[in-house]
Amino acid sequence: MRLKRPKNSYRWQPELSTSVIYWSLTFCLFFSSIAFFLEKISLNIFSIFSFAFFVVLLYLGFQRYFQLTDSHLFIHCLLKKKQIVVQLENIKKISVGSYGLAISEVFPDGKEKVFKVIMTKKEKQKFVKDVDQKKVFKGCIEEIKESAE
Repeated sequence: MRLKRPKNSYRWQPELSTSVIYWSLTFCLFFSSIAFFLEKISLNIFSIFSFAFFVVLLYLGFQRYFQLTDSHLFIHCLLKKKQIVVQLENIKKISVGSYGLAISEVFPDGKEKVFKVIMTKKEKQKFVKDVDQKKVFKGCIEEIKESAE
C-alpha cells in the first residue's frame, strides 16, 4: 500500500465520463450498504461486505497521481501494473483546459497518443509550471479558452 505520495506528484482523475461512472458505482455501494443495514436494523453480511468494498474503491480512487522526474512522467493509475511511463522529450503538446489537461505524446514511429485527465486548478497550475521548467521538455503548452457562444 502506498501511504505517502512522492514530492513531485500531482493528483488526477480520468476523463469526465470515466470518473462519473467510477464514482457513481462507488457511492452506489455505499448507499446499498446503508439501505441493507437500515432494512434489518442489525448488521448483516451483505452490508458489511458492500461497505468494505466501498472503502477499498474509495481508497483506490484517490491513488491516481502523476510523478514528475527530470526526464520522465510516471502516471500512476488504480492498479500498480497499469502504470504508464512517458518520456518528457516525447511530449509534443500539453493542452490546458478549464477542468483538466490533455497530454499529447508522439512516439518515434510517428504514432500519437493523447492522455486526457481532470485536475484541480492548483494541481494543474503546479504541474504545468513544473513541466515547463524541465530542460528535457521541448513541447508546447497551450491554454484552451472556452468560447462564450
